Amino acid sequence: MTPWEREDQNQIPCIIDEGIIMNRQDMVRVLRDLNRVRYTDVREETVRVSGVGTVTHVHSHERAATMVVNRRLYLNVNGFDFLRLSRGNNATARLELVNASRILQLEPLWEAEVSSIPDETAFSLPAEAWPDCSWPISIEEESAPGEDDNF
Repeated sequence: MTPWEREDQNQIPCIIDEGIIMNRQDMVRVLRDLNRVRYTDVREETVRVSGVGTVTHVHSHERAATMVVNRRLYLNVNGFDFLRLSRGNNATARLELVNASRILQLEPLWEAEVSSIPDETAFSLPAEAWPDCSWPISIEEESAPGEDDNF
């Protein structure tokens, strides 16, 4: 048997930088490697939202949502039909989670790109801008349930 015949019999895909991933486990494996990304939500060929965030959690669950909250991405691959891999700008990978009505585009950011993007979630205030927290604080021990039920 020649290598080509063996490859024809082997139905396990080999995807290198470009292609379509249908298997949910493979989608999770690829997406879990991401960290900081530039994301774009496209619906009906219109960009709805875009920004920079961190992929925090990737899973495959029947009812859980895909969410982008506070620059954190929680991705559920079950909400999408497939993951398309292609080349983005500057020959970087572009990952697109696709379903019938939406495309969630993800472009990984490399160290140089990450350091040039201001992190709006991190900030500092001068000491005089913090509120005065010097009021007296009293902490009383809580009684065990049933000990002091006289209301």
